[in-house]
Amino acid sequence: MKYRLAILMLGLLIQLNCSKVEGKHKNDSSHSFTISYFQSRLTFQGLGIVPIYNGKTDSPFADLYTYYYKTRSEEFEKLTSELLAVKDSLQLNDWMFFSLVSSVSNYLYVGTADSNVWNKELFNWAIMSQSGYNVHLLTDGAKPYIYFATNQLVYNMNYVQLQGQLCVQLRETGKLSQSNGNKSLLQTALYQNPDGKIFDFNLNYIPYWLNYPNRLTNINFEANNLAFSISLAYNHNWYELLSNYPRLTWDTYLRLPNSEPTTQLLSQLESQIKGMSLEKKIRFLLSFTRTGWNYKSDQEAMNIDNWLLSPDEMLIAKNSDCEDRSLMFLYLCKKILNVDGILLTYPDHMTVGIYIPGKYKNQIKSGDKIYTICEPTGPQDFLEIGEVAPAQRRVLAQILGE
Repeated sequence: MKYRLAILMLGLLIQLNCSKVEGKHKNDSSHSFTISYFQSRLTFQGLGIVPIYNGKTDSPFADLYTYYYKTRSEEFEKLTSELLAVKDSLQLNDWMFFSLVSSVSNYLYVGTADSNVWNKELFNWAIMSQSGYNVHLLTDGAKPYIYFATNQLVYNMNYVQLQGQLCVQLRETGKLSQSNGNKSLLQTALYQNPDGKIFDFNLNYIPYWLNYPNRLTNINFEANNLAFSISLAYNHNWYELLSNYPRLTWDTYLRLPNSEPTTQLLSQLESQIKGMSLEKKIRFLLSFTRTGWNYKSDQEAMNIDNWLLSPDEMLIAKNSDCEDRSLMFLYLCKKILNVDGILLTYPDHMTVGIYIPGKYKNQIKSGDKIYTICEPTGPQDFLEIGEVAPAQRRVLAQILGE
């Protein structure tokens, strides 16, 4: 996606006209409002007049400036402080904090009309800017576009380069970004903070309130001609968060901290394979990923393409595809067996190479190591270590990332 960007210094080009926009969504400032955020009910102060932008006047740029001016109020800045206090108390990372701010904007601007969607995004922009993030407001002359400075690539998101910095477009929580139809975008000078915080999508820790189990699930699978069942306790809110989380890169998922259910899974699988040789342990884990889930493509299961499930999400999923199972198998090999591995791709398929001493049928070299292909998808469980499915026997595997 290519944008033609120009800097629009609104403060120099227009006269401030505070009478342009009148607040339509009003809360009595003496009364608070309460929103639901996962399991919590959070109460914040009310805004006397919620700023409104409709983008349909003769001076949409002036209306943007008026919206900005109204967010400089003492009560708006107090609301920002309250949200930051919740961020600290609930141990929210950047995406969780953005989802909290979005929950507030959804409360203040009810409905899905264009003007309400625009106001939600402008509200998010103002709060995140006041919270110290490096956020850019761009516009095509009517609709606002909010871009956050980041150092990470996330699937299904729009990016631009602004002042030499990679920036990602974020919209309401749970919604994918959308293209502006290749219209020219103008960058405003409002709330610019080039030294502000870079948006970080990483999940480096699990907040304490998301790691208390409150649901149960079972994974049934077969290995060595025997039936097994693993029971796991999990926190429903943690998986609700993950289901709405932007899709991160596969290596990021491998670095996720262990949740309570993943800790349980690793412990139970370790006990099942205790005393086996390395080869038999790998074979057992292959049976687990091949038979523990129904096979469905992302399109069949969720009506979306290229939706990679993290190993954590796999634990409560009923369906998975080759990408999900490959990532889960590689995760288990690294966590339980402490062996190195790589992801391998074919046209329309993914599998895994594991570093195993010895000579096997299908191997591939990466760096100074030789990896043996291990097929974790199935759903049949007859392929041995080093064997590949018939559809891939005449195709060379490519190492993901090389």
